[in-house]
Amino acid sequence: MAWFKEEQHVLRSMISQAARAGLDTHATQLPATMAAYLSRNGRWHELAALQRTALAAGRRFGDQQAQAQAHYGIGDALIKLGSRQRGHAHLQHALRLLNQLGDHSCRARTHYAIAGALEKQQRHREALGHAQRALRLCRAVGDRVGQAFALNAVGWFHALLGNHPRAQALAAYADVATTTSASRPSSTWVNPTRPALSRAPLATPGSKPSPSSTTCTTPTPAKSARDSQDSR
Repeated sequence: MAWFKEEQHVLRSMISQAARAGLDTHATQLPATMAAYLSRNGRWHELAALQRTALAAGRRFGDQQAQAQAHYGIGDALIKLGSRQRGHAHLQHALRLLNQLGDHSCRARTHYAIAGALEKQQRHREALGHAQRALRLCRAVGDRVGQAFALNAVGWFHALLGNHPRAQALAAYADVATTTSASRPSSTWVNPTRPALSRAPLATPGSKPSPSSTTCTTPTPAKSARDSQDSR
């Protein structure tokens, strides 16, 4: 991250020059490279602006994956800035593109992000549905760490809806799943309070992801399902 702090102005200039010169691959990849740094430092306006540049470039050369990643980044930034409905709309755009691509791992992250966006709008039942879809997709690709986080989210939303026995059971299962999968370095999930990566291998829970492959961030409930039980 220290390198990004020193070189951020150069990187932003390179992105602008790439966009003006029609170097669309560079104009999509460089914003993705800066996403983790900007997210960790809460620079949501800059993140949204760079991802809009990436989205325009992705559209110009028809790269649906790049467009999905850009929609994801814009959506996350807008949600952090309080524009929840607009951010949710961008996440839905990302999901539609990922459905066409058949990218189950990215679809899981996007459902998870949408669940977080819906929670901020107090739409807990809809959020539960998206968390459950994320869980099914993680199971489909054998992502054990992702399953743990998705299980925790499903439990959290059950707790918010008053389904406390179900929430407590899911929280216990999520704890076991996290314990059994945290040692797997090949996992493609990260701690959901940190930036998530969509294509390259991710860090395990609690560790720091590599900034070079970050493409989006994932909103998440502030508490676990078990925390919800303990506070009642």
